[in-house]
Amino acid sequence: MPLSTSNSNHRIPPISYKSQWATTLIILLIILTSLEFSLRETGLKPSVVDNKTYWSIHRKKLDNHPSDNQIVSLGYSRTQLGIDGSEFRKLKKYEYINLAIDGKQPPATLEDIANNTNFTGTIIYDFTASDNTPESYFSQQEFIQHYNQNFLNYGYIEKTINGEIAAILQSKFVSMGLTPVKMYNRLIEPKPNHIITNLDRTRSAYFYTRLSKDQLESKKMKYEAPAIAFLEQTKSNPEQNATNENKAINNYNIWCQELKKITKSIKTIQARGGNIVFVRYPTSGNSQMHREIKHPRYLYWDNLEKLTGAQTVHFQDIQGDNPFVCPESSHLNHDDATRFTKLLITELKKRKIIKTQNDS
Repeated sequence: MPLSTSNSNHRIPPISYKSQWATTLIILLIILTSLEFSLRETGLKPSVVDNKTYWSIHRKKLDNHPSDNQIVSLGYSRTQLGIDGSEFRKLKKYEYINLAIDGKQPPATLEDIANNTNFTGTIIYDFTASDNTPESYFSQQEFIQHYNQNFLNYGYIEKTINGEIAAILQSKFVSMGLTPVKMYNRLIEPKPNHIITNLDRTRSAYFYTRLSKDQLESKKMKYEAPAIAFLEQTKSNPEQNATNENKAINNYNIWCQELKKITKSIKTIQARGGNIVFVRYPTSGNSQMHREIKHPRYLYWDNLEKLTGAQTVHFQDIQGDNPFVCPESSHLNHDDATRFTKLLITELKKRKIIKTQNDS
């Protein structure tokens, strides 16, 4: 009896690759949604990953289309946490660019803008007298080197597109801003992020609502410990006040010499028609007292405009009857950052540095 030659495969329904892809996609979306939900349950909020490449994307804007209507923030963490970028974006005529870098002082970036761009806009420069030192001058140089040697030389257009898409996703989804290791750690040991990085590289701090009292006190002690030790020494030794003032006066000439390097960059930008405004961002408590003793305002800050030719705005002069209080003595909470930014913009408008529609 002859064996059947029929092919059993004829009885198997044809495979639909579209259906397979659709099923795979649905499963993947379910997994990602579950992961996102789990991460948010730990208290995490979406936050943009800030790095040298993302800084370079913003630095490139100064080369792409320099204009009088660019406002650039230079500084470090107090700038990032002290400025509400959305308030500047309400000024439709202006483009706000934030080039502040956490933990790094800005003189090198000011020099880069002076020597390597045609910038003619306004620079808001975060200046604290105690940070005008030789050690701080090249603090941001590694970012500038990355911009020139890596970002510009190896497909900056592709890096810009990829970086901006990634930042948008990170600003919407917690999982997009975390490595697998960080995801695992956050799921095992839940801890809300009290600082959130925004698309414009500014940061919003939620000290009161996303930190426990113990956590906040610990952060405050981190900034205030040196100040407290210094103030206690001064309190216990009545002659120390005179010694501190003499030190401040003796150090002033050295400080002025260091300031000349910054002044050179300021003059270069001003010669093109640009503006530089030194801004003293809020600090409070023991940290502020410490800074005032070591670098008294009457001697240092109040002479800054005369020495450099740049205008100055001190937070104490614009805060009115509602003094700023930094939760950990050194940085503003997000709501006070908004208030400070509004006051700063109002002051810049008064001085015609920021022009309104009624200005010529």
